[in-house]
Amino acid sequence: RNGKVIDCGLERTRISTPVALTFDGATKILEVAKTIDKPPELIKKSMAILKVAERNLSLWAAQRQETNEFAAKREQRLAVKEMVAAEIGKVSGQIHNNDYKRRGKRDNGKDGFQRTRGHRLVDSALNLYSFGLLSLLRRAKAPIPRASGSGADRGGRVGTAPLRRYIDGLAQLQGLAVLCRKQYDDSDGPPPLLTLKDCKEAHEAMNCAMERIADSTSRSSRRQRHYHSPEQQEGVRLLMLELRKNKERRAFPALTTGRE
Repeated sequence: RNGKVIDCGLERTRISTPVALTFDGATKILEVAKTIDKPPELIKKSMAILKVAERNLSLWAAQRQETNEFAAKREQRLAVKEMVAAEIGKVSGQIHNNDYKRRGKRDNGKDGFQRTRGHRLVDSALNLYSFGLLSLLRRAKAPIPRASGSGADRGGRVGTAPLRRYIDGLAQLQGLAVLCRKQYDDSDGPPPLLTLKDCKEAHEAMNCAMERIADSTSRSSRRQRHYHSPEQQEGVRLLMLELRKNKERRAFPALTTGRE
């Protein structure tokens, strides 16, 4: 009722076949749930799951932000990104003659940062999973493999899915090795326990990999520094037209800082 986690655990489970939903699809189901009298069985099932999940996760997220300053700061950063993305979306709609608004934003991230109800639901679920895993491993006094930037001071996550990084897979294996040893058969033993040295080596390897990626991205950016996308060119053209109309040449406030 108040968003506080009563208990948590990590078990090997079997679940029913999940319902595949996009962020946009989940958002639409949540928003029209009260307007459909007799929804199809699959939509009805999705509605029930999403409504309960959203209610419980929203309560936990609010409670977490009230009791943890780093979670509150992360929420502030996301709110700023959401505001900036909304403003950019308005400009993009104007540049593309509102085609951008008609088709809606794509779920693959190519249309920029999004934070719909579907996105918030997944974000809170991943935060809760990471919170539970970290709490259990700390309680067991076990080391945790993690990447830079995923510490508590950044409100970062550990071991969450989808597994985009190898080190998140190591964190999940550590959770299984520490917390689920009794659930494995003799023939199917648990993963090996990672020592503090193993976790430090994984952390250093992750940092080296991220530096190589950043260096490669930087070189690629330097090669393309003279390229301007059609959107950028059109944005500059519209700005020049606006400046020509305005004879006073007044200063325009910056979107993120408000400075002129």
